[in-house]
Amino acid sequence: MSPRQALYDLARRFVAPIFAPLYGGMASILVFHRVVEPRPGTRPGWVREIEIEPDLIVRLIERLRSTGHELVSLDEVHEALVQRRKPRAKLVTLTFDDGYVDAYTTILPLLTSHDVPFTVYLTTDFPDRRVAPWWYLLDERLSRSRTLEVRIHGREISCPAETPRQIEAAFARIGALLDAGSPSDRWALAAEVFGADEVARAMDALFLSWD
Repeated sequence: MSPRQALYDLARRFVAPIFAPLYGGMASILVFHRVVEPRPGTRPGWVREIEIEPDLIVRLIERLRSTGHELVSLDEVHEALVQRRKPRAKLVTLTFDDGYVDAYTTILPLLTSHDVPFTVYLTTDFPDRRVAPWWYLLDERLSRSRTLEVRIHGREISCPAETPRQIEAAFARIGALLDAGSPSDRWALAAEVFGADEVARAMDALFLSWD
């Protein structure tokens, strides 16, 4: 038995029963954001952690079905709760937050091919193009240089970005400035740092459109 399998078996025997009262109901709602292929290199955790690989979604579906779970829509979960109907199997529904374009390009064909319903919670400012995706623009900038140099609020800021710790620190420092203020303030700051054309390109590449 591998160390990983031994740890899994230990958790299943001794840890799972502790959480059973919390996670042992009739249904589970699994929350995701983006489904994309991994990008190589060191990346800030804040960005990396909202992504999951398509292959892992497929493996999750296969695992849930092999353990007797039923993958259903959010409406079916709601109906079971309202009717106080105990389902034949534990229900699982998948949701994807925000409205990234991969909800259409990746998630829709992937889950349709596996006959799995899902829900997208749409942040309407995404298709309205009112949100500047500074977190991905900053992630891209960090991937291209060992030193992050930006001009923000009219002053030059330079951060080392060579080691994982430096990348996290640079992302946190500049991100805190870019995420401050009103939506229009954040858009203006992103345009100042990355350029208005680059912000527009990123919005079109990352976000769903209303079409």
